[in-house]
Amino acid sequence: MATANLIQDNSLLGGDMATQYLIDQGHTRIACIAGPLD
Repeated sequence: MATANLIQDNSLLGGDMATQYLIDQGHTRIACIAGPLD
């Protein structure tokens, strides 16, 4: 039987955690720059 390895991310949770970290550090001007989704 073949086995598979899987790595998944949770971009929404990661973005939330990163934003909260910046807020906790005292940052108030936070931006998100993103490219096309396709």
